Amino acid sequence: MDFASVVPREYAKETTIALSPNHYPTGNTITAKIVKHVQVGRERRSQATIIRITDTPNKTDIGKEFFAKFFDPAYYIPEGEYPNNPNEYMKFQTNNEVIAYERLKDLQGITVPRFIGRYLYGKNEHEHVDVILLEKIDAPCCATLKGLSSTETALIREVGESLIGKFHLRGVVHNDIVARNMFWDRHNERLIICDFSAAVMLDDGNLTPNERIRLKRRDFAFMGFALDEMEESRDKGNLPVEKEWMNNFR
Repeated sequence: MDFASVVPREYAKETTIALSPNHYPTGNTITAKIVKHVQVGRERRSQATIIRITDTPNKTDIGKEFFAKFFDPAYYIPEGEYPNNPNEYMKFQTNNEVIAYERLKDLQGITVPRFIGRYLYGKNEHEHVDVILLEKIDAPCCATLKGLSSTETALIREVGESLIGKFHLRGVVHNDIVARNMFWDRHNERLIICDFSAAVMLDDGNLTPNERIRLKRRDFAFMGFALDEMEESRDKGNLPVEKEWMNNFR
């Protein structure tokens, strides 16, 4: 059995969950049900699901589905900057997402998902997990796309590079541009990019001018790598695969 694929019981399908806005009293709790797994399992940086709202304080949005990302430290041991400190690492990821979506507010619902809010999920009486809710993206993920023409791939590249430039102008380096974080709306020729958990804010006082330049260049390089992989996979009739050598650029 693949240990990483084991679904933690707190995130099993049909599980009813209660989400409390962490800056509101508990009376504003939202109740929902997990209806689909996007990325769930042990050794995951987050538990990503689709939830369906079953109740809200003002009775709005009932029946609507949203993307819910749970930053649960119980199922991931980080390395690097936060060695063996999963709680701090999950807070770091959550804060990155919230700050990035705030800075990209004018792009929400267009080229990044609409940010619904930050919540707390009470797994039990003593454990609370940070959660963000986003609109569900109604476009296929680039990691699953087949049948892309070279013309369409070139268009995605053009749109993607323009979008990265918009992120940078708003002070956000995505820092994890890969096919699984990109969605292509063919009908509207629109690229949506998500997952800002690894993002870097360009006004971080700890960054040197050279580091800011390097980070911005890396975003563009990773966009190129992702599109090259998609083209290569198209020619072979396979789905895109992130290559190990890409990790050397992280």
